[in-house]
Amino acid sequence: MPEIVGNVLGILFSLIAGGFAYASFEKGVMIFLAIAYGLWIIILISDIGKRPRKEDPFCRQLGPDLLRAYRRYHVAIDFPMAGQVYAALLNMLRVLGLLWGGLCIWKELYLTSAGAFAYFFLAGNLIVRNNPWFYMGREAQQGRPSALAELSKISDIIKAKDPSPPHTPNDGEKNEQ
Repeated sequence: MPEIVGNVLGILFSLIAGGFAYASFEKGVMIFLAIAYGLWIIILISDIGKRPRKEDPFCRQLGPDLLRAYRRYHVAIDFPMAGQVYAALLNMLRVLGLLWGGLCIWKELYLTSAGAFAYFFLAGNLIVRNNPWFYMGREAQQGRPSALAELSKISDIIKAKDPSPPHTPNDGEKNEQ
């Protein structure tokens, strides 16, 4: 569900820019790029600003590898729904940026197309950090060691944050017959 929300928002923002492009293609592209880069910067600043500090009590319990992973994937770990929406939104804008970039080449707006294509590469890292399960899951299933290691670290961090065993309905009840 969060992916749908992010994708719909991305399409909506592109349609808004497309409305401006009806009158002036250059204006529409610039509005699209302003929206895409603006959201990327807002999400990036939010990610960096809310990154757990090394001095936090929970962070002091983690080893260096887990601490690095927690600081990198904290949005996905602490706010999974928001992370999925952010990742889907940025990814949809990334795909639509390729479309806008192609249209810019067709209209001979080469510098503007470079900005649209550059967004594709800039947004990738932040997308993976916000939803690592979706974007590294396939590689992990194929046995890629780096993806397996990252997802394993994330799983260990989640277990460390909630060490309580899962509660079953029959816990604490005694059978007296």
